[in-house]
Amino acid sequence: MTTITDQVLVHIGYHKTGTSWLQQELFVHGNEWFEPVSDRDNLPSLFGRLFFMNRDGYWLSPFSFDKAYVVGEYRRLSQREDRDFVNKTPVISHERLCGAPNSAGFDARDIAHRIKEVLPDARCLIVIREQKSMYFSNYYNYLATGGALSLRRYLKTEYDRRAPGFSPDHFNYLPLIQEYYQLFGKEHVLVLPYEMFAKTPELFFDALGNLVGKKIVIDRDRLAVRRNEKTNKYISYRWRFTNFLSVKNSLTGYSPFASPTGARGVKLLKSVLGKLIPKSAEEKLLRAQKAGIEQYIGDRYLKDNQEISRLTGIDLSKYGYH
Repeated sequence: MTTITDQVLVHIGYHKTGTSWLQQELFVHGNEWFEPVSDRDNLPSLFGRLFFMNRDGYWLSPFSFDKAYVVGEYRRLSQREDRDFVNKTPVISHERLCGAPNSAGFDARDIAHRIKEVLPDARCLIVIREQKSMYFSNYYNYLATGGALSLRRYLKTEYDRRAPGFSPDHFNYLPLIQEYYQLFGKEHVLVLPYEMFAKTPELFFDALGNLVGKKIVIDRDRLAVRRNEKTNKYISYRWRFTNFLSVKNSLTGYSPFASPTGARGVKLLKSVLGKLIPKSAEEKLLRAQKAGIEQYIGDRYLKDNQEISRLTGIDLSKYGYH
């Protein structure tokens, strides 16, 4: 029977920072550096969900975390005979651990404290992304998962005192970084920019390897693997209302009009439109949206991004953060 080490790596996100690649190419059973603490062979971790969901699938309130159950699940998973937690670093990866981007990351601090309760000696990985790029990528992920608001309404719809929604504060990374530094110690928390992963992956994996005490070398061919399907953003935006016919979740209000037949019809419609609409239409739309995002953000994050550069020792100005 194997014995899990105390130095588990907890990868908390953010969303849209290469998490799909990391979860399916690196933090996966069968690679030489990491072993997932999960009933799955790859991630996101089912175990990781226990820090924000209860056993019945409901959101955890700030007062309902069942620490004893989560510790028991951790011990159960650590005793799997088909896992090597001695020679490899145990890893828990779930981007929802940093909060949900479409609901202001409202429980991110609670989650951080729950992780500390269960895994006090954890190493933590936080991957951030320059905010203008993050807004754009996050918005189109919102559309892909059922959202139907225009970009303007998505960014400017204020809290109505019912369900939490988008907030620009979620993409100010400094408070979350400071919280993890305070809880786990700065030496046990690694903050890296997604742009480093995309442009100079060797530096990214060297830093990650230093955190877990391993030499991580990734073949360039593996880095070329795409884990998120590229979609026509003009169609996604202009026909976003069709989500009410194809998606049944909280973003569509569990639309009564959504069905498998509707989903197939919408997929066919978008496929046909993709062949008819010129690329120039998408390019024009995206230029206008990116200009709108840049105007909306302004210098909102400038000072805190500079502070992150100081804290991490990484010059984020090289990646356009300030």
